[in-house]
Amino acid sequence: MNTKQKLADALKEEMKNTPIPRIRIGDLTKRAGINRQTFYYHYHDIYDLLEDMYSRMLDDVMDLDTAGDRWTNNIYDILVCLKDNREFVEKGYHELDHERYEGIFRRAVGNLIEASLNHTAGSRLSREDRILIRDFYTFAVTSIMIKWIGNGMKEEPELLTRKIRTMVMDGFTIAASSFAAQ
Repeated sequence: MNTKQKLADALKEEMKNTPIPRIRIGDLTKRAGINRQTFYYHYHDIYDLLEDMYSRMLDDVMDLDTAGDRWTNNIYDILVCLKDNREFVEKGYHELDHERYEGIFRRAVGNLIEASLNHTAGSRLSREDRILIRDFYTFAVTSIMIKWIGNGMKEEPELLTRKIRTMVMDGFTIAASSFAAQ
């Protein structure tokens, strides 16, 4: 097991009984069986580690190579992963700075949207149009996901994915085609 995984496992264990702001680096490194210098070699602080953990969790379930027209399948996989890791995800939602927390999801969703744009419109879009479309849909989908987490993930991932697909898919394809034609 590599050092980052040891630290991630140690932090998850600490989070079960201790609020994030009260977790000490020393307790974490002791649990992980590494020294303090090693922690700081990889991370600036506990929040940096936590951000890396969430990012890796999302990256592990996404398949950007097959995003294309099926990017909502990746959204479904993300929602299932979030629900499967509910305690960890909700703890971050309640204890992390919201801008930082949302940024993790924006990066993941933005990568999916970008991959889908590459598949849908290829190089027909200008850089500015690509960024505009990517950002619009990234913020919309991320906001829905964050609201879903904040509401306790009550809705089933399949239903939420279907709603996102219905709201976004046609508009996404039309926007990419329209901008490319200009």
